Amino acid sequence: MNAITAIASREIHSFFVSLRAYVILTLGLSLFTLFFALLLLDGREASMRSMFKIMEFLFLTIVPILTMGLIAEERRTGTVELLRTAPVPRSAVVLGKYAGALGIYTLMVALTVHFYGVLEHYGAPDRWPAILGYTALVLEGALMLAVGVFASCLTSSQAVACLVTYTACFGIYALGLIAPYLPETWAPAVAYWGASSHTASMATGLIQTQDIVYFATLTPLFLGLAVWRFKSQE
Repeated sequence: MNAITAIASREIHSFFVSLRAYVILTLGLSLFTLFFALLLLDGREASMRSMFKIMEFLFLTIVPILTMGLIAEERRTGTVELLRTAPVPRSAVVLGKYAGALGIYTLMVALTVHFYGVLEHYGAPDRWPAILGYTALVLEGALMLAVGVFASCLTSSQAVACLVTYTACFGIYALGLIAPYLPETWAPAVAYWGASSHTASMATGLIQTQDIVYFATLTPLFLGLAVWRFKSQE
């Protein structure tokens, strides 16, 4: 656990000493604020539900940027060999980098909580759906980051890792959107494997066992694949 924490701290520190961090944070929060203002001007109900959908989609473009260099850049520069010779388990390297990316992602989600504060100040939004909506964003982000770490273990090219992550994450997200247009015999199964199906139900204030099982199964699966891939490259 100490090794994982140390590697995660190193990743977070490396992120915030780079220009990339402030570009991502500034651009992301600016876009979130713009869409939130547009929703308010459009006269929508005092609810975070529409905002969660927008944030969910925009985070899909941020996750690949956060994960593309976690392992790929280490392989390209050759520093991955230093990690492999360090007196820490190989799994700790992958999990530490993942934990660092998750910490950064969670911070970005937390920086949007003031949107709910605005609604709370001027209206009376339902608190429980908002809490579950933010929880859904973190759970989905944890899954997408696990996919991204696995993709970063597959190549030494950040561009390739980014493309693979975006394609895979968008595919997982989109399954829930296309399910209603499929034959009834296929729709339930396709909807289950789509992340947006689970986040949408949580944003309405409804939490189901299948939602928890979905994220609790797929996230460790992709992390396990990442650890396996990292070890197999030795």
